[in-house]
Amino acid sequence: MTTELSSPRCSPTDTQYEADCRAALRPVLSEMLDLAESAGWSRRRAAYALMMLATDELRSGRESQALASNDTLERATG
Repeated sequence: MTTELSSPRCSPTDTQYEADCRAALRPVLSEMLDLAESAGWSRRRAAYALMMLATDELRSGRESQALASNDTLERATG
């Protein structure tokens, strides 16, 4: 894949953060779906599979764990 992902322009608590994130991810998602389709996968089913993978990622709680680690580090060094 050749699409680059832009960095956030605001903090995660900003009301624009989610919209900016979606805008940044949209071309990456489109490229992933193009790649899946060119490999012979149904674009619709590939999109569904990505949605399920995203759900699995949310359920894993990895971001929450990473945020908790960062908060702990900031408190220890701040």
